[in-house]
Amino acid sequence: MNKRLLTGLLFLGGVLVSHAQVGIGTLQPNESSQLEVVASNKGILIPRVPLTSITDATTITKGNVESLLVFNTTNSADIKPGYYYWYDNRWARLVNQNDIQDLDTNTKNESFTVNNGSLILKDSDGNTVSIPLTDVNIITTLVNNNNGTYTYTSEDGTVTIINVVTDVINNFQQIVDNSTVNNILKQIIKNNAGNVSYDGTSFTYIDNSGATQTINVKNIVQANQKVDTFVGNNPITVTSAATPNATGGKDYTIAVATANGTNLGVVKQAANNPSVTINQSGELFVNFDSQNNIKEVSTNYNVVASDAILLGTPTNQDITLVLPDPTLNKGKKFTVKKYDANEDYYVNVSGAIHGVTSGLYTALPYSGWAFVSDGTIWKIIEKF
Repeated sequence: MNKRLLTGLLFLGGVLVSHAQVGIGTLQPNESSQLEVVASNKGILIPRVPLTSITDATTITKGNVESLLVFNTTNSADIKPGYYYWYDNRWARLVNQNDIQDLDTNTKNESFTVNNGSLILKDSDGNTVSIPLTDVNIITTLVNNNNGTYTYTSEDGTVTIINVVTDVINNFQQIVDNSTVNNILKQIIKNNAGNVSYDGTSFTYIDNSGATQTINVKNIVQANQKVDTFVGNNPITVTSAATPNATGGKDYTIAVATANGTNLGVVKQAANNPSVTINQSGELFVNFDSQNNIKEVSTNYNVVASDAILLGTPTNQDITLVLPDPTLNKGKKFTVKKYDANEDYYVNVSGAIHGVTSGLYTALPYSGWAFVSDGTIWKIIEKF
């Protein structure tokens, strides 16, 4: 009996020494694997566990370890049925095709309306965005005070009083010497008899019937006067041409600076990948498509600002995605995901990533990261 037991132990020891691999359904497991399961009509049944949440650390009786794989049977707002693996103190879900399709559901713009001084945009999901028109339409005003003066209010709120009467008095000789004004006065005097007088603002005369008629110099001057130069406050400058035009007046150029964090001015859409655009009718248009732009890559690729979701498919070799300069993309978000079931090749991510010196990599199907730039470096805000 002891001889048989000793012989069996020696034989078992020989098997353990000669075969470091374990095979189920095969006598010759592949040397590159620790465990190989072979079957033509069966599968591997992963333990079905009712997890309570994505941070459940008590249901597994001996404690959670990194890469522990289970099939969750619980269906709640926090966690849905499916395969989960334990990583970084939480259960990470293995994403399926339906999950990817849910990510690719884009909204569409449905209507633009103006209500109570605001531009209202409504999308296909019922969401609304309200933009006060005062933020995009900066108004200047010129008001007649009905006392010979006008009040001009510029874009930055500066008030300027334009005194027409004083200008007429100070420039009266130049006004009456104007050929157009002079011809009008001569024509009136020629066609009417009687005395003509001037009281500082208007001419009066007595016609053939004895009635007193008034010539309003203000109206004549306003219709025929020429302004030499007028300079507005920052950011608007109005300047006249160096020489008169064909009619004897001057052409004017209005230069309006672009608005910035300090000064008011013209507002324009971004040069690259704008989220808010202006159409040919001057209307604002929110471009939701640019915020969810999907790019599929199967070779090395330099990520650009117009990208949003990058799906890597390394079919026959490792691929590397290079993030752009974070200092030029503050607030920009990129999602990088390995988008196939192949585990033979890696999706690598390089760039100025917080806490990462040699880049990131994954061969796990449908895993990846989400990055956001804080203006100095790319930060990982999500791993899946």
